[in-house]
Amino acid sequence: MSDQHHITLEIEGTASEDGHVRLSHLLNKLSALATALNGIDRMVSSTGQPTLDYRVVDLGHSSPAYVTLEPIVKENVLKKAKQPAEAYIDTRFNRIFDELDLIRKRQVSPEMDQTTLLSIETIVEGLGRQMKAATIKNHSRVVRLDSEFQRSVSILTQEDASYGGYEGTLDAVNIHGGAKTFWIFPKIGPNKVRCNFLPGTQGEVKEALGHHIRVVGIKYFRSGSPYPHRISAQSFEVLDEDLEEYHLTDMRGIGSGLPGGMTSVEFVRAIRDEWD
Repeated sequence: MSDQHHITLEIEGTASEDGHVRLSHLLNKLSALATALNGIDRMVSSTGQPTLDYRVVDLGHSSPAYVTLEPIVKENVLKKAKQPAEAYIDTRFNRIFDELDLIRKRQVSPEMDQTTLLSIETIVEGLGRQMKAATIKNHSRVVRLDSEFQRSVSILTQEDASYGGYEGTLDAVNIHGGAKTFWIFPKIGPNKVRCNFLPGTQGEVKEALGHHIRVVGIKYFRSGSPYPHRISAQSFEVLDEDLEEYHLTDMRGIGSGLPGGMTSVEFVRAIRDEWD
């Protein structure tokens, strides 16, 4: 396989360590990188298990220390894949760097789960203490894991939670590899919201496919957003009535002025906490 799919993690040690990287810190970063790569792989593949493995093809200590990984398609996956290994890897490989670029902009794909995001935060954790600098790169793209990136991912991993309901069309389900996830597509707000459902309700979820439903459970919100990005579903119901179409013009003016002199943060928290 050509080196165009190689992923290199570079870590520069601090002056107090004479530029060296401690073994425990390096292993921690590599473990977090593997978790992040597997998480993004599952996002693209819509599976409960990663479809790629990685082999170490280069490593060195010449400042900075580096490890270069090469993705390979797992044998059982390759037998079922409908495309060559190179093309299969290419889709997932590009998505890794797309997600890292989004994080720098303090954005994140709706498919991004909290575990994957936290693992990316772990890679850059300890900047200035455990390491002087870090970089993830390939043959054409470089993502510097600097203080700006660290601040961005730290903001994105912050979550608020409240109990309540949320509506949308149930239009995708993932039960592969033990995963118990479905997606709802709301009329207003995020493009889609990931919902984890309880064991034993798989049949009900399948029957609700294509229907407008109301999900009730713990809703999780990223910092500054009034809309949940994921829900730990405790129950849901199919809504029989047809909902009127929403238009952006219908929303004009509804946010003009906040009640009771509330701040924007207080207002966002208030509309989140909708106990049923």
